[in-house]
Formats: sequence, structure tokens, C-alpha cells
Amino acid sequence: MTTIPQNLIAQVKARASLVAVAGRHIKLFRSGREMVGFCPFHNGKSKSFHVCEDKGFINCFGCGFHGDAIDFAMRINGWTFRDAVRELAYDLGLTALDDRPKRPLAKPMKRLSPAEIETEKLQAELAAQATWKSCSPADDSLVAVYLKSRAITIPVPPTIRFHGHLKHSESGLVFPAMVAAVQHVGRSIKGIHRIFLSADGTRKAGVDKPKKMKGTCWGGAVRLGPVAETIIVCEGIETGMSLAQSMPGSSVWCALSLGNISGCVTQWIPHPNKLRPDGTPLPMPNDVPNLDRPGIMLPDEVKEVVIAADGDNQDPIGAANLYKAAARRFAAQGRKARIAWPPEGKDFNDVLAETAA
Repeated sequence: MTTIPQNLIAQVKARASLVAVAGRHIKLFRSGREMVGFCPFHNGKSKSFHVCEDKGFINCFGCGFHGDAIDFAMRINGWTFRDAVRELAYDLGLTALDDRPKRPLAKPMKRLSPAEIETEKLQAELAAQATWKSCSPADDSLVAVYLKSRAITIPVPPTIRFHGHLKHSESGLVFPAMVAAVQHVGRSIKGIHRIFLSADGTRKAGVDKPKKMKGTCWGGAVRLGPVAETIIVCEGIETGMSLAQSMPGSSVWCALSLGNISGCVTQWIPHPNKLRPDGTPLPMPNDVPNLDRPGIMLPDEVKEVVIAADGDNQDPIGAANLYKAAARRFAAQGRKARIAWPPEGKDFNDVLAETAA
């Protein structure tokens, strides 16, 4: 077996499009300069999988995966390092090794230019805005039915609406949906979050990925309350509505993902408990925020942030680091910041449901 030439490895790393490689296996969505999606390596509830094309790496805030195109190809296909380099090199039209690839890869690996990225971003934002405008008020709709099934009975805020027939792209089916506006600083709506519902509204639609985002959601939030000196920041909408019901008068904003709360971190470190198949530690994020790559951006009027954590995260150690990074980031902005933890293994909607039972 011939040795893999180092210049071939370097060419693959330089030329392989991370978006194209990952996009063959999962649906990706534009979020600022990154692409995000549901991680194929763990059963997460949010789009924790971030493809950072300009930085040359992929990382997941949920399970801790971190790597380049070769690392991803190895993990997703179960390939050796040699297999991954050979397959990617062949697909790129580079001088391959002595043996042929196991299978040709389907899509051309094309990097998007900055202009193409901005065009795609604008198109996604316009599509999100069009969907939002086509919605109707949520009160007395299936949205209220769905929220009541989660023990949430307070009035639905105007940032959440109802759509009677939205298409779910993966299944091709049409469902009623709860649609939430994702607002950025200045109140502009650049994205939406959708929860596809069953016909009677009592549960989520019976499809894979019933929760979806469109447009630019990174950096924004679903505002369940007004701009205030103190706000509560959480991940999911059900969690946010539960907090708003439990603490009348509070202003709760939903960031929709833990990564959007924490922003990027400065380093990935060995996980103390989780191992790769070869016995080496999986990487996990540290608790030091990257102040140049923040997530949710808050208006200047916000002086204090209470970060409402989810206690049911599959990696509590990595999640704790991200919540700490978020608190440090807000503190670096001159705001008071603290973390509120639910009971272990639960979120705040679980707490509300138990109280209401």
C-alpha cells in the first residue's frame, strides 16, 4: 500500500468544501457566514452542528465533534484516514492514489464566494419574512392548543403566529405550524422558527425534524417580552413560555440553540468522560468565550442577563462550559450575568408541567 503524499492531504484540506461534504449527509441552513444543521452524530434537539467554511472546520456544540472535511468523512462513513483522503481527492479531480474510490461522491464540491454567501443569506431572509407575513394571530388557533398540551396557558405573544398549511421540506407534507419571529438588534426580523404540528395541534407533527429554522437566526432571538433592563435568555420556545408563565412580568428571549447563547469559544479541550472508538478523548468546548464571534446580540438597554439552562442536555459537562462562556461573554459586555439551573435531567417546561399536574 502506497503512502499518502503529504501534498495530496494538504490539497484535499485546502480545496474540499465543508458545506458540500457535510451537505451530502444532512440538511444545512444558512446562519450568518456559517451553515448549521442537526448533528448526524447525536440525537440533539437544536441545530448545534456548525459548518465554518471560512475557518476550515466543523464543530457541534452538542456532542463535541470538531474537525475538517477529512475528519467528517471518516466519522460519517466509518472510513480510515486513507479512505477519506482517497475518496475526497478523487471527487476533487486531484491525482488519486493507486486504488479507485469505493464510490463516487454525488455533488460537485464548490466553495461559495462571499458574494454568493450574501445572496443566499438575503434570499433566505426574504423567504422567512414572506412566511411570517402570511401567518395569522396565534390566539384561539392550534398554537394555543399545542402550548396548552405543554401546560402553557398564558396569552401567546405577538412574536408567535399560526400558519395553517406550511410545507415540511424533508417529508414533502403540509402541516399547521407555530411560527416565531427571530428578531435582531433593532427589532428587524431576519429569520423564523417553525414547529410543525399534528392536525389537532396536541403534539408535534409525526415527522423527522418537526422543528426548523429559516433565514438568519444566529445572533437573534424570539422575543417573548419587551426590551428590559433584565431579561431571561433560554434555548427553546416551550422553555421560554414556561418561564414567562412562572414569573409574570419577566421578559424572556429564546435564542433557539445553546450555541447561539454561548457564541463561539476560544478552544476545544479533551472531554473527561467521552471517548472516540480509538480510545482518545472526544473534544469539547472550553468555557472561555470568543468575543469576536458572539451569538445572540442584545440591545444596550439590557443591563442584566439571567441564562436559563436546560438540564436535559446529553453532554452536561460540555453544556455547562457553554453556559459559563455565555455568562462570561455578557459580563465582558458590562452586564450582570448569572445562570439559573433546573433540576438535573429536566428543563423548565418539565418543572411547569409537574407543578400543573
